[in-house]
Amino acid sequence: MTYTGRRRSTILTRSLAFANMKRGMMKSPIIKRSVVVNGHKTSITLEDAFWIELRLIAAERKIGLGKLITQVDAERRDNNLSSALRLFVLAKYRPGAVAVRQQPRTGPSAAART
Repeated sequence: MTYTGRRRSTILTRSLAFANMKRGMMKSPIIKRSVVVNGHKTSITLEDAFWIELRLIAAERKIGLGKLITQVDAERRDNNLSSALRLFVLAKYRPGAVAVRQQPRTGPSAAART
């Protein structure tokens, strides 16, 4: 089977990332990144592997990374944004691992973020 375009790029990106991690070339350090969520600048702390997967999921959905992060932020419940993003990636590949689907927040803290 021959892959072309975006699908080929996705496969190559994942293959190279995981091959490098396996060889110890990429230790997947936790890196703090600045993002804009609902028009507000905030920071998230994620390992490279999660960051790569978030970018690929956004590309698959044909939306920007910022929009994807905003969607995850709106759906998270009690955990911080970085944890919510890790659970989001985990749920994509291992749906049974995330037992309870998180419900959108309500109340004063949710209203303050909009």
